[in-house]
Amino acid sequence: MLETRSIAINRGKLRVLSDISFSVSDGELVGLVGPNGVGKSSLLRALVCLDKPEQGEVLWRGEPIQNLEHQQRARQIGFLPQSEVPAWSLQVEHLVGLGRAPWRRPLEREKEQDVNAITRAIKQTELAELCGRTVDQLSGGELRRVLIARVLAGEPQCFVADEPIAALDPYHQIQVMEIFRQHCNRGGSAVMAIHDLTLAARFCDKILLLNDGGLVAQGTPEEVMTQSRLEQVYQVSIFRNNTPQGLLLIPEGRIE
Repeated sequence: MLETRSIAINRGKLRVLSDISFSVSDGELVGLVGPNGVGKSSLLRALVCLDKPEQGEVLWRGEPIQNLEHQQRARQIGFLPQSEVPAWSLQVEHLVGLGRAPWRRPLEREKEQDVNAITRAIKQTELAELCGRTVDQLSGGELRRVLIARVLAGEPQCFVADEPIAALDPYHQIQVMEIFRQHCNRGGSAVMAIHDLTLAARFCDKILLLNDGGLVAQGTPEEVMTQSRLEQVYQVSIFRNNTPQGLLLIPEGRIE
């Protein structure tokens, strides 16, 4: 289980978030929602020990996350940043293969389990037709799928993803959400920042709504994503309806 206890996060000298406490249990997909600039990315970076909270602590299975050796932490928690441009013009399958780095010693050759994990990740994200191409030949959405496959290849217990579907078309948005959902159904866990309110409500077990420096609400999508609360936080009118697939949440217009 990934857990935060009363953490506070700064961006430079500015206090962005205060008193943030929540947990991500095995089997649970957690959606982190809120307007731009409220600290979602900073919070996710703190979860994977890339940024240190000013106060409070982040725990992995009851142990302070900074106490875990880097390789051990990378094996347990896979991180997908909001944006990333590969430094080298690697072929697609080689970039996906970098996800196995936490499981290998430097310069060690790929083992059968590495090859199998890479093959599964490529199949899950339907990247076979892109293999052999270099990543500088890809569209933004194609590159995003390759980076998602790289995280999948690492086979972490928990995924921490910053807007994983932002650059994707509707087909691949749903595909990626299904991949995360299936991972959690198998006993894994995930926490992701996401702007698509309908997909967050449809796929996530728990929603964390951030605004004004704090956690406005947390709970099931039905509990958290009320029309009045979303309109207050986002300052847009929201069409909200229950459908057989879950909540339908459509921004309709700005509230002047």
